[in-house]
Amino acid sequence: MKEKTPNLQYLGPVSDELKNALVRSSSVGITTSKYEGFGWIPFEFLTAGKPVIAYPLGVFHEIYGDLIIYANDVNAFIRHLTEMQKNAFKVSVNRAEIAQLQKRFSFAPAASRIAKLLGLTSLIIFTRDYPKSSDMIMGCDIVNWKLWKSIHDMGIDIQIYANGTRYSTGSGLAFRTITVGRHLSFLRKARTALNSSSWSAADTVRSETELKGIDGLVAKALDLVLLILEPLSYAFCYMGGKDRICSHYIAASGPPTILAGLIVKFLSGSRVVCIIHDTDFYDMTFCLNSSLPKLSFLMKIYYRIYTYCLRYVDGIITVSRASMMGLSRICPDSNKLVLLWGNAE
Repeated sequence: MKEKTPNLQYLGPVSDELKNALVRSSSVGITTSKYEGFGWIPFEFLTAGKPVIAYPLGVFHEIYGDLIIYANDVNAFIRHLTEMQKNAFKVSVNRAEIAQLQKRFSFAPAASRIAKLLGLTSLIIFTRDYPKSSDMIMGCDIVNWKLWKSIHDMGIDIQIYANGTRYSTGSGLAFRTITVGRHLSFLRKARTALNSSSWSAADTVRSETELKGIDGLVAKALDLVLLILEPLSYAFCYMGGKDRICSHYIAASGPPTILAGLIVKFLSGSRVVCIIHDTDFYDMTFCLNSSLPKLSFLMKIYYRIYTYCLRYVDGIITVSRASMMGLSRICPDSNKLVLLWGNAE
């Protein structure tokens, strides 16, 4: 595409500063995602006063309402863009509604609400992070780290166990962060080298390229090893920490860290609260019947175990009503569910 499309600039990974500058200087934001648990990209463009074109996802209707221009297919995207271009991209954006959007999805009151509900004075956090050089940028990680920063700013004592440096440094929380999983970096690199389009098997459901022969066997072996070692690396790092803070709660997000939290819970009696963004990924019925990338047999087993274990966590925070409804198919105890940006009742 870079060779055949002269008016396309492929920038690759960019810093947060450059990303924000590009958003401010843009004419319109386009997101072609067909599944979201929240969807942070429209928020970034809308709060910068830019129009957004996106597929009519249920969660987008829930969060953004009519602030987004919806397109059902590629032709509709083209049609909307053509109309905008004819008008020199002069699109009316409802500033009052965007101001309400910013107020509603503010992290400070969300952090305060979570702290009040849990009675927090201190918090241990198992979370995902990435090296500064990584091109992995995920909206769920942005939400999580902004929440951790807001909780810390409230004066709550936190200690973070993470496997990278990108967000801990960017959020000013590096001094509160202990790096875990250094011994797994070689395995992750080896797995990525086999399939450069995939992520760590234990990180998330990924789009898989079929690997044949010896490469396929090695990839499956590495997947299995990572699925086992990722959660254990968090749990062992925590249990072996001599200077860890005392906290009744462990916060986690994502299968490896939530499973690690449950291991620690059964060993030390701590309580586990987790943030889950994309609940449908863990629903086997949904995954089998949807257009999302199909899971390998190994990943199906892994997520079966994971979804079963969710009933043992003490609280689940979701980021949208759509994700809460998806989670209700997995976790029958509705008393455990908390909407991050919801009414106090």
